[in-house]
Amino acid sequence: MHKLFAANIYLKIFLLFALLASCGEPSELNDSQFVFHVSGSIIDFQSKSFTQVSRITIITSDGEEYDLNVNKDLGKFTPSHLRQHMTLGDLVQASFIEDDGMKWLEDIKDLTP
Repeated sequence: MHKLFAANIYLKIFLLFALLASCGEPSELNDSQFVFHVSGSIIDFQSKSFTQVSRITIITSDGEEYDLNVNKDLGKFTPSHLRQHMTLGDLVQASFIEDDGMKWLEDIKDLTP
């Protein structure tokens, strides 16, 4: 029982550091633009239709909010899937670029523990 408890604690510490390491850091240069990565919870979104999203708001574990504009098909990340993330508190990892002061979503993934 003690080993299981210790393993659980180590896993939570590892996941915390992995989450903190991925919050808002630029990673690579892409056509003279940095690609930023952020992990957190979806707290709001706007949809164009039942299948398309126009904006997503993500909050990180340190309370920083990111409003990300969307101009592409997000595949399985439909408005209903985003609502599920909001309801269950499931985390996501998003990649975005900044252009003229606006943040544009490049990619979004489920963040699985």
